[in-house]
Amino acid sequence: MIFTVANQKGGVGKTTFLINFAYYLKDFKNKSVLVIDTDTQANCSYSLCNANIIGDTYSLFTDDVNILAAKISGIKKDEINLFKSTIDLSNENEFDNSINYLQNLKYLYTLFDYILIDTAPVLSNKLIYSLELSNYVITPIELEIYSLQGLSLMLNTIFNIKKNRNNDMSFLGVLPSRVITTNKRQSKNLEKLYSEYGQDLFLPFIKYRNDLANASASQTSFFKSNSKHKKELINVFDTIYAKM
Repeated sequence: MIFTVANQKGGVGKTTFLINFAYYLKDFKNKSVLVIDTDTQANCSYSLCNANIIGDTYSLFTDDVNILAAKISGIKKDEINLFKSTIDLSNENEFDNSINYLQNLKYLYTLFDYILIDTAPVLSNKLIYSLELSNYVITPIELEIYSLQGLSLMLNTIFNIKKNRNNDMSFLGVLPSRVITTNKRQSKNLEKLYSEYGQDLFLPFIKYRNDLANASASQTSFFKSNSKHKKELINVFDTIYAKM
């Protein structure tokens, strides 16, 4: 399965979700997992620096599938495998052709149960290509005004690609993240979203937990921390997994 996490707004918990969902799939569902970091900020690559690095994401766009297959070595199905971000991804003009990326992901699809793609918070060819290839897509948001303003644009992008380029894509939902349940403004914003879009479009929210941020900063799995809130996140992930 190819699973893309996408939002054109940064700072919404996108990478934190993806990292811990990768650990969830590996540790709780016994799935082989590959993470592809397409974001030049490389936050995902930083937090997964202890993963099994099998290549860099730039090569997925530049190498044909035969060259890539020859390069890859040391895949470890019992670990998270990673194509890391590099500065080479920053020149968007280089990514106007999706042929190599398409063929390489089709090849990698045969090697792993799940491919998770972290995308940059900008509308780019890398994001478009990833959505075109995805079986499943999730859009994390923060319940603050700047994040909410860009939601309709992101949803329009996703559903236009689904309609015109990838009919098999399943949009699993909008995922409110970093939710402070005692914050009246956020609660009001969530109610407004439910009213505007329909509650069925939304996944169970992830509460703001400092332990989550600490785990990412410490480059470790949240599920291996001492946090008393692990069950909360597992319940959200169980819901997402059940929808796939």
